[in-house]
Amino acid sequence: ALLPELLAPLREREPDARIEVRELTTPEQVAALPDGSLDLGLVREPVEDTRLSRRTLLVETLGVGLPADHPLAQRESLTLRELASELFVCFPRPWAPSLHDVLVGELRRQQIEARFQESEHLSTTVGMVAAGSGLTLATPQWLAGVAGIVWVPLTDVRIEVRTAAAWRPANRSPLLKQLIALLPAAEFAEPAPDRVRSS
Repeated sequence: ALLPELLAPLREREPDARIEVRELTTPEQVAALPDGSLDLGLVREPVEDTRLSRRTLLVETLGVGLPADHPLAQRESLTLRELASELFVCFPRPWAPSLHDVLVGELRRQQIEARFQESEHLSTTVGMVAAGSGLTLATPQWLAGVAGIVWVPLTDVRIEVRTAAAWRPANRSPLLKQLIALLPAAEFAEPAPDRVRSS
């Protein structure tokens, strides 16, 4: 969702510029940025690599995505403890280790023994949840417009998913310099008052 907002102004200024977009996990981007094979990355924070400069672009609140016919789907809010017996459909740790550790760490802090089913793609995750094969921790924006899923906020924990632009300060690419200048201020995406529901 961030790509059009980032690239459209740059395309307007530099219509002939060659821009290659690659789909990489956060660790793959963190590895590619210092060696110069990638100029700018969109990473899930936290990222601890001190060789990189970062600017947070999007902050989203994590809640739970449930099948629309789940007994808890009609609730206005939930706690993690109420989900302790559920199967969580979750992205694998290598996809975004820091974010994964935040989620698992919060479950452990509350002494919740959760069951996990890994899914590498959001489309697979939402398909499994919509089919009643589990639930997922997600932002409402990730689930908007997906049929058969209800997003419910969590009241006992606030986990923010932060997406940042990252780059190597020593990179002298004029195109990168222009793109950094065009980076927007952080957007705090909050769920709509009536939640996200598409059934």
